[in-house]
Amino acid sequence: MNILAGDIGGTHTRLLLAKIEANNFNILQQQHYPSQQYDGLVPVVQQFLQTCGEQHKPQRACFAVAGPVRDDKANITNLPWILSANALSVALDMERVQLLNDFEGIGYGISHLDEADFVSLQAGKPEDQGTCAILGAGTGLGQVMLTWCNNQYQVHSSEGGHVDFAARTKQQIHLLQHLLQTQSRVSYEHLLSGQGLVRLYQYFNQSAGEPAEAVTTDFSDDSDAAANIAQRAAKLQDPHAIAALSLFMSIYGARAGDLALSYKATGGLFITGGIAQKNLAAIKAGEFMQSFVNKPPMTQLLQTIPVKVIINPDVGMLGALEYCLRNGT
Repeated sequence: MNILAGDIGGTHTRLLLAKIEANNFNILQQQHYPSQQYDGLVPVVQQFLQTCGEQHKPQRACFAVAGPVRDDKANITNLPWILSANALSVALDMERVQLLNDFEGIGYGISHLDEADFVSLQAGKPEDQGTCAILGAGTGLGQVMLTWCNNQYQVHSSEGGHVDFAARTKQQIHLLQHLLQTQSRVSYEHLLSGQGLVRLYQYFNQSAGEPAEAVTTDFSDDSDAAANIAQRAAKLQDPHAIAALSLFMSIYGARAGDLALSYKATGGLFITGGIAQKNLAAIKAGEFMQSFVNKPPMTQLLQTIPVKVIINPDVGMLGALEYCLRNGT
């Protein structure tokens, strides 16, 4: 049987076609597409399947999507796409289509990664079969928990990226007050995302009395602006970009520590998402881990938790395939 698997996000739609045999899979073809250039998932899939050939037509599909899934339906958080498993099954002429949250996909896919797919930030002392947590900033902010049951990890979805931002320093209190002038509330995703990095840069510009839009004028969307800010920081070309990326990593590390404590993630805390993958030097620079462990009286516990960055961008697609295997599809 041929299976179509996908990882559907606000920036990228990643698709692969695999042949399932004896509870395992062989990848036949895969491709990435810019999500914003399409008005829905169906035309992306149709374009991909045209390149695969009729002889490899899939019978079933599973998509890990950036948004909550209820009753086999999902609204993509940072895209105007509304997905229905039944409607996709009809439109794509498939026996069955399944939807799961994109971070559920990462949770299922992590078992298919090896050491080369990780960058370690803290070795820690992992507990065998201990609870794991995954956090990732990209177009949005996602998180998920893994617990050991029946000889494998079970994945628990979450929309915790949208919880209220908790300021920890005088600077962050001022930042929160600044953002509340234009936002009804400030969540972690408001700051830990591509758009969040832009907000932080604008905050430092405005605090210095400079135009908020200084870095974004020549870019078509916030992801371009965020990449430009990160590049300026890496090249030490712009003090506001350096400050914005440093504060981003400090807030990111603190949120990761909160998650590790909330789930008691003795099996490991894993960071995913495009921002970490593209800014490894920044996440390794120190602010992230300093904020991660700076939670007395729990500092000693946090120092025992392994912290790793997932650098394989296709983990969500692998997770969609794993979900198919586990669910007999």
